[in-house]
Amino acid sequence: MSGKDKSIREILAKWDDVLLVCRKCGKKVGGGFGKDGERRLEKALKSQLKAKGRYKVVPVPCLDICPKNAVCLVQASVPGTVHLVKPDTPMEEVVEALAPPPPRPGKVRRVA
Repeated sequence: MSGKDKSIREILAKWDDVLLVCRKCGKKVGGGFGKDGERRLEKALKSQLKAKGRYKVVPVPCLDICPKNAVCLVQASVPGTVHLVKPDTPMEEVVEALAPPPPRPGKVRRVA
């Protein structure tokens, strides 16, 4: 089989991290995010993360956790952690937890 006929190939993604947001939780909560508290978490995250870098927010059918009064969110770069985000949580707090600011230059710690 030649290199052109590969069944699986790789391409570069347009993002650096993926956020999976439970659509079912979002519907149950019915909004409560964003400036006026009228948006669903996935929409509010998309608008907030535009300036933070290359993130892809993907709504998924159900993560089978089903918390009361919160939306489940999984960050692909940290698959062992599920974030439960309550309505009316400031979006700055959510973004800070998911996309912390990079370390300041000049403060590099060396590991021996």
